[in-house]
Amino acid sequence: MLEELKGFVSKSNGGILLSSHIMSDVEKIASHLIVIKDGEILLNEEKDKVLDNYAIVDVDKEQLTLINKDIVVVKRNNGSYFNVLVSDVHKLPSGIAHRTISIEEISVLLTRSEK
Repeated sequence: MLEELKGFVSKSNGGILLSSHIMSDVEKIASHLIVIKDGEILLNEEKDKVLDNYAIVDVDKEQLTLINKDIVVVKRNNGSYFNVLVSDVHKLPSGIAHRTISIEEISVLLTRSEK
């Protein structure tokens, strides 16, 4: 079914609105991502931009203060450290390690974290 949808989009130069909780399907077919929670749009970006620029950093409270608030999308307090989703890995201060992220991880962080 996913291949049929991809074929339709490429042949017709059209689009498809796909609403799914199965992020592996979304990652395979989507070119644009919109994540909505309780009627609020939490993310509205091209998929490639998200995969190229977004990342997770695991930092303590002191390191968190070093990150530009403009790139912090959401954060999750895990007791002794924070998981932080950032929108531009290139704007992270040097010395703060990051890891690439899947669409599923982004979805979970966005819908279960604080702003």
